[in-house]
Amino acid sequence: MQPLFDYRYNIFAVFMLHILARSLSAVADFKEFIWELVLLCTAVCRLNQIACQHLDQLEESYPIICAPTEQVTHVKYVHCVSLVGTTVFC
Repeated sequence: MQPLFDYRYNIFAVFMLHILARSLSAVADFKEFIWELVLLCTAVCRLNQIACQHLDQLEESYPIICAPTEQVTHVKYVHCVSLVGTTVFC
């Protein structure tokens, strides 16, 4: 599964925000705000990577997560019919 944010492009965005923050040193409050945005962006990117890794692990452990709904319901329906019989479902 691809991450929501590609980390390679986010490094460029973080660099650009860092440059913007440094160039606006006259306005200290705005600089702090931009730097907090940079830190937040990197944290969100890292959390997204971790979440994608765990989702990949879940999909490997439980392949039914990736199966189409129609396939899963059909398999369960056939299993129920084989156990109970067709008279209940008709």
